[in-house]
Amino acid sequence: MRKGLLIGVTGASGIIYFRRLIEVLCNNYKDVYEEYSVIYTKQADIVSRIETGYSIEELVEKHGPCIEHVYSDTEWSSPYASSSNTIGYDLVIVPASMDFIARVSNGLQTRLLERVFYNVARVGNNIVIVFRETPITKVDLENLLKISTQIPTVKLLPASPAFYIKPRTLDEIIDFIVGKILDLLQIDHTLYSRWRSERS
Repeated sequence: MRKGLLIGVTGASGIIYFRRLIEVLCNNYKDVYEEYSVIYTKQADIVSRIETGYSIEELVEKHGPCIEHVYSDTEWSSPYASSSNTIGYDLVIVPASMDFIARVSNGLQTRLLERVFYNVARVGNNIVIVFRETPITKVDLENLLKISTQIPTVKLLPASPAFYIKPRTLDEIIDFIVGKILDLLQIDHTLYSRWRSERS
């Protein structure tokens, strides 16, 4: 069993990916990590209420029974504000806003989630960034490149679903992205069908 998974939520559109991720983890993979915790920004809470009708804490209560701790971005009393408490912890940020990416690409650590990002990076653990923005600018691309080249444990995952799976429902499209997150965490799953050429 792995030590812990920290899940960050920012103010980008796509809170449904967060909701589905915690649902899948708690229903099927709660024993992969010893602990699951959530850190969310003020903007994430605003967007969550718009997109789902619930706050982040309400979503966790409804869909994430295995989540042990939930911290807002201003709760510096969180143990994860120190890198000594992130040893063995992976981090997923879903969805990740371009504002968050711009801030961490320039080393800012004035908010808890930014601090956690760098703490996990400092101890060399996996970081999955699920960014959801379109269209994007050259500045956005440069910030993404900067993060991925300067921090080798960062994995960039655009929230861009594939259609070779021939999705029939919105849930299948969502599950494709959540499945990709699990792939990068090296968690086996059956959320989507792997590519297979019809000619093979």
